[in-house]
Amino acid sequence: MFSVTGITHAQGTRAASAESYRQRGDEWQAKGNYGLAIADYNMALVFDPENAQILNNRGIARYRSGDLTVAIEDYSRAIAINPGLAQAIYNRGLARKNIGDQAGALEDFNLALSQDAKLIGAYNNRGLVRTTLGDLVGAMEDFDQVIRMDRNLPEVYNNRGNLFLSAKRYEEAIADYNRAIKCNPHYAPAYLNRGLGLKKLGRADQALADFTKAIEINPGFFEAWYHRGMLHEQQGQFDQAQSDFDQSARLRPELINQISAASKD
Repeated sequence: MFSVTGITHAQGTRAASAESYRQRGDEWQAKGNYGLAIADYNMALVFDPENAQILNNRGIARYRSGDLTVAIEDYSRAIAINPGLAQAIYNRGLARKNIGDQAGALEDFNLALSQDAKLIGAYNNRGLVRTTLGDLVGAMEDFDQVIRMDRNLPEVYNNRGNLFLSAKRYEEAIADYNRAIKCNPHYAPAYLNRGLGLKKLGRADQALADFTKAIEINPGFFEAWYHRGMLHEQQGQFDQAQSDFDQSARLRPELINQISAASKD
């Protein structure tokens, strides 16, 4: 009886130590100090190596620090321990999506949603993956589902607008970009994309205003400089076009040849 009590006490102490390190790791992570967060999660796992939540949290820190492959390993370990941990499955899907494993990401988002049908981020990201894979009908269904769940997410209206834009349904695309901007007037991608839709409809002055607004919000927005330059060029404003192309080249020097060629088309 004594030995059982001793073991129970020791287990309780180890669990408490693991939880203490996990909490401090979470605090470091919230502050953006991922190195210290990972160090604390490492210590937590010394005391509780089969804790799926700690593995998931360390995976998040590794993902945010740019180490996606190792993050996937942490998520996979967490899922092996707790196959029903939808957040870890979803997180692995995000990492797979961002390393280009679209099929693996789709599988994870499907699985995450089978565990938790309210996981709104999984619908949005599955929609993006389906878009990449050419399943535009499925992507539209996913974005529609997100909007039914939450009507205040500008990025989702922007994503759905992009589907309409690619389908040449320009008025519907612009309506979605308008909704995105209403949700967040400082959401630069919606201005850029609305400008592209307006340009397709021949509303060049409005398109120019949108490209300029996107640049004002985010001066580092390469695509906005590039597309404004293209519009200036099409309007015969060659000096202004070249200025915009030069700025886009400064922001993305690896594409300078492509930009120069485009400016001469």
